[in-house]
Amino acid sequence: MLSKTFKFVILSAVVVLSAPAQAAAEPGQIAITARGSGQPVLMIPGLSSSAAVWDETCAALQPQVQCLIAQLPGFAGAAAGPQQARYLDVMREQLQAVLKAQAPRRVTVMGHSLGGTLALMLAAQLKLSPAGYHFLMWDDLALVQQSIHAFMGLK
Repeated sequence: MLSKTFKFVILSAVVVLSAPAQAAAEPGQIAITARGSGQPVLMIPGLSSSAAVWDETCAALQPQVQCLIAQLPGFAGAAAGPQQARYLDVMREQLQAVLKAQAPRRVTVMGHSLGGTLALMLAAQLKLSPAGYHFLMWDDLALVQQSIHAFMGLK
């Protein structure tokens, strides 16, 4: 029989080794970290922010939501690409490809600052499709958790 201490060490090792799935990104490419399961929510950080700004929000939305957290290239140590002049258009195209691949039917898109601009660009490109896309934008991240719970009808 295993001792309680040994069982705790094994459980701790499993928790540490169970990191969220993150796609490796080439320079100029958006990296997506997927966490949880449930209704997909694409989370896009603001200017000069890392994807980590969404960690607390993602944790608060569990277990009902699968967070698709974007790390934009050129910020928080992510390598920028050569497309500087077309940055917004290239990022919108990449995010649209993420939605098509990882959340083709229904998704909520959340953005803060630059992420909000990209969410609005996606909305314009998709023409607010009735296919189940919802777009949210905030200037104040402190309001995000309360607002998203109310918007999505989560408890």
